[in-house]
Order: sequence, then structure tokens, then C-alpha cells
Amino acid sequence: MILDPAKISYKDTSVKKGIIYYYYIVASNEFGESQPSRISVTLKELPTQPLNLTAIPGDKYILLKWQPPQNDGGSLIVEYKIYMGTIKGNESYLINVNGNITIFNNTHLTNDQTYYYKISAMNEVGEGLFSNEVNATPFDIHDDENNDNNGMKNGNNKSKDEEQASLLSYQWVIYFVIILISFILISIITYLVKIKK
Repeated sequence: MILDPAKISYKDTSVKKGIIYYYYIVASNEFGESQPSRISVTLKELPTQPLNLTAIPGDKYILLKWQPPQNDGGSLIVEYKIYMGTIKGNESYLINVNGNITIFNNTHLTNDQTYYYKISAMNEVGEGLFSNEVNATPFDIHDDENNDNNGMKNGNNKSKDEEQASLLSYQWVIYFVIILISFILISIITYLVKIKK
């Protein structure tokens, strides 16, 4: 293609995303052509969504983990944008983290409150698609410890009650055996006395 010498730019509108294009440019005058200037260009696009977002709750915190997008759009991922909300599907922007980080600990949360999250990746073109939505509920670790302790106490009390019941049953068995033996002895003595007479 030959361009007007007054033009110093050219816009190629036939290109497609993800394909490498090579261009050669030469200048010419009445004496001939210059050496070509060679460039290669890949049309960049927005990144796809981050993968496998997960949320792990703890005491007043939720730990988020994810994997990079399958396609970075031909440009380095520079940041991840994290969105959070307390209503499903209604997250709002929370914070940005560096593009080489795939973990974020959201602290100072309210225990027993459910939080919803989604994230997106950003390259030099812009912000890509949202990840899957996840949710988690922080909890008070001391409540679990108290429940465990109460369970142990109830178990101990139950064991003591069972021991007492077993002991009482054992005492009744002994008492019954003593009565039975006494009755047998009395019967034998009475029989022997009748024989002597």
C-alpha cells in the first residue's frame, strides 16, 4: 500500500484479536527506497475472568484465594479488583491488589455476618470479566471452644450418672442373691428338723 507522503500514520481496521501482524514500512523518493522498518503487533484485549475464587472464614476475617485468568488478553495482568457485599449479587468495589498476588485477607469483619465476593483482573487495556461469586461467614473461635467444653462436661456428667445407675443395679443384684441364699438355707434347715423328728 502506498500512502501520501504527508501522512505519518496508518490505521488498519481489518485486524482480529489474538493474531500477530507484521508490518514493513519503507520511504521512497526519486532516488529509490529506504531500508524497511519492521514491526510486529498483536491486538490486545481485556483479560478473561480470574479462576477458582475461594473464601475461607476465620475469626473476624475471610481469606480469599484465586488463580490468574486463562487469557491475559496479550498484556500483563497489572492488578486485581476485589468487590465485596453483604447481599448476594450486590458487591461493590473494596480494594485493588498487585497483579502478581493471588491471595487477600479481608480483616476486621463482623462475626456471624455473611459476606459475598467477586474479583476481576486488569491489564493495560482495562478491566476484564468477573470471577465466580463466593461467600463466607466469619465466626468466633471461642464459641466453638465453649461448645466443645460444654459437650465434654455433659459427657462427663452422663458418665457419672451411668456409673451411679450401674452401681445401684449391682447393689440390687447382690441384695437379691443374699435373699435367695437365705431362703434356701432356711428351707434346708426346716427340712433337716422335720427329718430328725
